[in-house]
Amino acid sequence: MNLSPRSLLAALSGLVWLWANPTVRADTIQTVGAGSAVSVADYSAQFNLFTSTGDDLSVYNEDGLSITTIGLDYYTFDPFGGAVYGSPFFYPANGTPGNWITIETDDWAVMAGVEFLYGNGWANGTYDADGYPLFGSDTAELQWQTLNHGVVDSSGSVVLNVGTIVGFSDPTGFDELQVSATSGAGPAPGTNALALDNLVVQLAPPPVSDGDWGLTSCLAVVLAGLGVWHHRRPPVGHLAAAAR
Repeated sequence: MNLSPRSLLAALSGLVWLWANPTVRADTIQTVGAGSAVSVADYSAQFNLFTSTGDDLSVYNEDGLSITTIGLDYYTFDPFGGAVYGSPFFYPANGTPGNWITIETDDWAVMAGVEFLYGNGWANGTYDADGYPLFGSDTAELQWQTLNHGVVDSSGSVVLNVGTIVGFSDPTGFDELQVSATSGAGPAPGTNALALDNLVVQLAPPPVSDGDWGLTSCLAVVLAGLGVWHHRRPPVGHLAAAAR
C-alpha cells in the first residue's frame, strides 16, 4: 500500500497527538462489586481509628487518605443490612445537611478507582423485637461526583441495596470523590446520611515522564520536515511543463 505524503502527514500528526495526550478525558464509571473499580489497593481505610462516637469527621485521616465531612461520628447501629456490624465505620450522626462526604489522598494524588461498602442512616421501615426502628434503606439515592482541581468532571446517582460494594472507576483519574446518600427529591448533596466502610483506593498511573517526550520531539521534527517537503514539492503537472 502506497501512502501519499498528505496521508502520511495526517497519520503521523494523529500519532503525535495521541502520544502527547495520553490522558484524554474520560467519564467516571460507577460500578458494583469488589474488584470492579480497584484491582490493586494503594490505600485503604477501615475506620478503626475511631475511639468513640462523637469524633470530629472534618479531620479524619487514615493510611494516606482524607475522608471528611461536617459532623460527628456515630457508629452504634447497623447501616449495612448486616453486612458488617460491631466495628467502627464512617457516618455523620443524624446526617449532615448540605454537605458531601469527600474522599481524597493526603497529597491530592490522582485516583483511578475507589470502592467502599455502602450503607446509610435512613430508616428502612422495619423494627427490631423491642420496637426500635432499623436503619439502612434500599430506596435511598447515592449521589456522587468526581473532581479535578476543584472542578467537577463527572457526576451521577444510583439506588443500591445497603451492604453493596460500590465503586468509581476512571482510567484518566480524579483527585477528589464526593458522595452523599439522600432520601426524597432535592439537589445534591441534600441531607447526607451516607455510611461507608472498607474503603480502598487505587492510584492512577503516573503522567508521561520527561524521557517519553523524546519520541514526541522526534516525531514533531519528522512532521515538520514532511510538511516543508510537501509544501515545496511542485505538482506533477508543473514538472511536465518545465520539461518541455
